[in-house]
Amino acid sequence: MVPGGDVEHSPSKGLRYDGLFRVAEFWHVPSRNGFRVWQFRLIAHGETAEAPDLDDVEEAGPVARLPTTIQRLVRSTANAQKVKALHDYTCQICGIRIGTPAGAYAEAAHIRGLGKPHNGRDVQSNMLCLCPNHHVMFDAGAIYVDSSWVVRYSEDRNVIGTLRRIADHVIDSRHLAYHRAHHVP
Repeated sequence: MVPGGDVEHSPSKGLRYDGLFRVAEFWHVPSRNGFRVWQFRLIAHGETAEAPDLDDVEEAGPVARLPTTIQRLVRSTANAQKVKALHDYTCQICGIRIGTPAGAYAEAAHIRGLGKPHNGRDVQSNMLCLCPNHHVMFDAGAIYVDSSWVVRYSEDRNVIGTLRRIADHVIDSRHLAYHRAHHVP
C-alpha cells in the first residue's frame, strides 16, 4: 500500500498510473521544518480547469513549430562559481548580497560576450560578480565601467559608483575597453 494514500484507490503494492496531467497552478507553503513545500493543482489530460472569461481572450490556434538545431556555448561553471565565491556573492556595482533560503545568489557576468560576434573567453578575468539587475543592465549596455573603474549609465554618463575590486580577482581592462567600444554610444 502507498503510505498516506487512500486505501480504496491505492494498489496493495507498487504505484498506480492515473494518466497524463497538466499543472494548472503551483505555489509553496512552509513545512514544519521551515523548508518550502511546493504544491500543485493538476488537471487530467482532456479535462479543463475553470472556464476563463472569454470576453477578453482572443481566439488562438496552435502555435507553429519549426524543427531546429541548437548549438550551445559550453561555459565553465567552476570559473563562474569561483568569481562569485571570491566576492562572497556580492554585486561589484551596488554591493547587494542576495540571501535566499537556498543560499546566497549572484550572477557571473561576462564582460566581453562569449558568442558571436564578440567571441570572448570564458575566464575569470572576463567576468564580474553582479546582482541580476546589474547583470541585465551591463549586458544590454545600459551601464559600463570606464577606464578609471567608475560605473556609469550609458545614456547620460552619470556615475553609479566605483566597481568594487579585490586582489584575488584580476579583471582584464581590455575586456572592459571592448565592452565600452561596443555598448557606449
